[in-house]
Amino acid sequence: MSLSEHLRKNSSDIRLIGCEPYNYPKYARFDHARSTTIADGLILENPHPPVQKAIADSGVAISLVTEAEIRSALRDLFESQGLEVEPSSAITVGFLKANTELDEPVCVVLTGENIVREDHARLMS
Repeated sequence: MSLSEHLRKNSSDIRLIGCEPYNYPKYARFDHARSTTIADGLILENPHPPVQKAIADSGVAISLVTEAEIRSALRDLFESQGLEVEPSSAITVGFLKANTELDEPVCVVLTGENIVREDHARLMS
């Protein structure tokens, strides 16, 4: 069961927000050309119709996060928490840093260390 399905089936005041790299959006509306992104785990040429439908049905806002915001989040997570997360996961922290007006509490789902240490160090710079 996906997180959105769980929240739909269990009454909650939780609001989901989706994040995509500005350089390579799929589900958010955009009017610019796509280019490479360090959040390579989020690269998908064509959106999945079931995911598009779930986003539309649940009204999840999809926000675009810049490469600089993703890199800054990688650094912050490492320097403040000692976490080496992949850029595709750090994108959520990049979004939060750029959108400080969100009501608290805020929960961020971070995923694994699907990145080699050398790449992580390079991408933080």
